[in-house]
Amino acid sequence: MFFAKKNRFVCASAAALLLATSAPTFAATATGSLIISASVLASCTVVGSTIAFGAYSSTQVDQTGNIAVICTNGTTYNVGLDAGAGTGATTAARKMTGSGGGTLNYALYRDSG
Repeated sequence: MFFAKKNRFVCASAAALLLATSAPTFAATATGSLIISASVLASCTVVGSTIAFGAYSSTQVDQTGNIAVICTNGTTYNVGLDAGAGTGATTAARKMTGSGGGTLNYALYRDSG
């Protein structure tokens, strides 16, 4: 039993000495080429502002709003405004429908500039 402990101690000491005195090993460096490609899909995001006409007073109220279109580079687009969801609305006579079912006519214009 004494010899077994002594042999373990001698082996452990020899291994520690061998690890402590060995020179460090460094990884090699290599260079190369890597081919990378990607496809950018055409897409657009449309953001419109709220146009609040306020309380109805039977007089014309002019308000402004904005529409922004952001597309990936090179994507063409066309902005068109439909009649909306008002009951009986057309692009010539747009209508807002109230909670009681009544409608209110409105029109959209674009500045000449």
